[in-house]
Amino acid sequence: MVVRTPARLSGIGNILGLVAGCVLATLFAGVAGLANIQVYPSIVRPVVRAGGSVDFPVVVTNGDSVPRQFEVTVHNMTAAPEGFPLAAGEDEPRGCAQWLSVSPTSFTLNPGRTQAVRCQLEVPWGKSGGYYAMIMIESRSPRPLGGLGRRSGAVQMSQAFGTAILAVVPGRGLSVRLRPAGILLRPAVGAHGIRRGWVVDALVRNEGTIHAKVRGEAEMRALDRGTIARLPLEGGAGTVLAGAVRKYSGGAGDHLSDGVYVLTARFSVPGTRIQSTQSQAFAVESNRARAVQPDDDLKTLMDSLLPVVGLSPEDISVSCAPGSRASSVLRLSTTSQKPLDLRVHLSDWQLSPEGEEEFPDDRCDHGRSAVAWLSLNHDRLTLAPRARTGLRVTAAVPRDTSPGDYFAALRLRDPAAPPGLFYPSYATVRVTVGRDGAVSCQIKDSRINAPNTPAASATVDLLNAGDVTLWPIVTLSVSDAEGKTVLPPTRLAAGEYAVLPRQVRQFTVPLDLVLRPGRYTATVTATARESADAVSDTVSFEAHPWHEATTGKRDSSPTTTAR
Repeated sequence: MVVRTPARLSGIGNILGLVAGCVLATLFAGVAGLANIQVYPSIVRPVVRAGGSVDFPVVVTNGDSVPRQFEVTVHNMTAAPEGFPLAAGEDEPRGCAQWLSVSPTSFTLNPGRTQAVRCQLEVPWGKSGGYYAMIMIESRSPRPLGGLGRRSGAVQMSQAFGTAILAVVPGRGLSVRLRPAGILLRPAVGAHGIRRGWVVDALVRNEGTIHAKVRGEAEMRALDRGTIARLPLEGGAGTVLAGAVRKYSGGAGDHLSDGVYVLTARFSVPGTRIQSTQSQAFAVESNRARAVQPDDDLKTLMDSLLPVVGLSPEDISVSCAPGSRASSVLRLSTTSQKPLDLRVHLSDWQLSPEGEEEFPDDRCDHGRSAVAWLSLNHDRLTLAPRARTGLRVTAAVPRDTSPGDYFAALRLRDPAAPPGLFYPSYATVRVTVGRDGAVSCQIKDSRINAPNTPAASATVDLLNAGDVTLWPIVTLSVSDAEGKTVLPPTRLAAGEYAVLPRQVRQFTVPLDLVLRPGRYTATVTATARESADAVSDTVSFEAHPWHEATTGKRDSSPTTTAR
């Protein structure tokens, strides 16, 4: 029998119930010890279109020495700023508990036994975006009170485990909108109240419709010394749910002398232009920090750190034959309240294997720089307050240039700013020479990492061996030793990620797949949208119990098939 279990309690009630169960187990851990219960996977990331459904198991193993009773409930989910999941009420706008069915909802497991809870997610029509739920599995068992002198008897032990559901419903209107939600500079206090330096806390809110992995970084400037630190901001795995606020933190050094400091926190979604920036001034005195309202001089400094300058469009593409010229016009605008001096800098540009945009000082890895061909009608200009102006970029391609794509970037800086400090806004330039550049897509490596564990993932290293930019479609399927499909073709990339010529792009996705022990084969297929060829690679791996997992190895070299 399949039972739909609504979120019957309020969010606070669910949280308190979970905390009470964990606290009860912790209080008696010294008496009888916590039960060894395993629930896998801890996170499920289904992709389901509106009107469709998907089935998946949640596997529970009783590693305890006594039988245990289990109850399964389903709740809407949100996330605390620190990143841990929280059960939410029925009115949670991004909750999907009402779409989930689980069976069985209660069962008893003897020691060493395993039970698969069958779960089904059915998405109604008209939905799109990210939706979240939590499958709570509560375990109870009477455990003896030992080591208490003459007292005897038993206490009801309770532990709660959760599997988070991060569902994606494809459709129109999917977006990630990052908004700053505050910055704090505070002392770091360790054990016994001992100070451990300074910490920066920055909050970011996702006002979009889908969750995303967000990267944070901070810059600290002193009024009398300029930039004194650039630091990464950590926020756990870095996933920010739609409608949620996430806190990122980073160490700001062991000592700050008295004075005024400006903290700038920047958040971005890797591989995209989505970003958010916020600045806040702090006065540090006698090892204490307080936020201050900036005076005119401080406002000027903070304006130089915020993205008050914009370039549009952010990506320029021009086509040009060898020995000829082509131009494109950008719009340069500012929201500054004062005149703004700008220097336009031409820079090399490339993508890292993880998709991060890079501006190398030396030669690009792809060796296809267009910087030497580009010229500007203005490389230094002054913008009036809230003004707009045009910026013309011209590419003059040498006659002996081979066909293909070549790249550069336009970056903006304040002539008075320290070297290497640029405004966050920039534009990339792609110059396509000729029309017959070679198209070649190769799989350098593919692997299955730690199957049957919470850290299971699939990784594909894709090489663009041609001369033009590719937007590949990459799929993964898994079959057992008898050839039966256990994971149908699943897209790792759907043509939304660029792979530059002569560069490698790495695609890694979680593999939330529970497999019986045995040998399996994973097949990776990559197809370039720009050609009719597909390249495939086969990986064999052993699926063991979660604590004995191994990494899959390639069976043979990749093969190419014409479609």
